[in-house]
Amino acid sequence: MKTKNVTISLPEPLCQKIRNFADREGKSLSGLIKELLENFFDEKGRLQSAHEEIRKIALEYQGEMQSWKREDLYEI
Repeated sequence: MKTKNVTISLPEPLCQKIRNFADREGKSLSGLIKELLENFFDEKGRLQSAHEEIRKIALEYQGEMQSWKREDLYEI
């Protein structure tokens, strides 16, 4: 996968915390930030899918919660 260099500005105390954490984890600063961003966007995707499923169920039952089936919600 092709990579692109980016520059970000962080307050020094935050930068030091990130560097210390990366060292403890045995990762480079770049590798740690990449992993954190990938995890963030994976989670965002899962949340978006869950929201879409809930919206579909709400439309199907036209917002009547008493009509929702527990099994439908557990599939999300």
